[in-house]
Amino acid sequence: MRGKSIPLAARIIAITDAFDAITEDRPYRRALTREDAVNELLRLSGSQFDPDLVIPFIRALVKRGDTDVKKLQLGFDIFAGTYKNKLTDDGGIFSDGE
Repeated sequence: MRGKSIPLAARIIAITDAFDAITEDRPYRRALTREDAVNELLRLSGSQFDPDLVIPFIRALVKRGDTDVKKLQLGFDIFAGTYKNKLTDDGGIFSDGE
């Protein structure tokens, strides 16, 4: 399956599960900060994660105060009406050429 053919619930769970895994200690590594986890989600947005869902997830974290937006390496305003992730053109599962 690719892109939007992946069920919505599965695409949401992929993001939340990855965020949880990144921000929790593991026997083989220490947890990353929430800001580092968000930056990792953004890096993989469009290839591993649905970019249409990553941004609302980040917005929710920021609005709840769970992450400091000043520490994020966004390069854009997540609260703006438009968002174009340059990573969506890399041929990942959420690229325009699906």
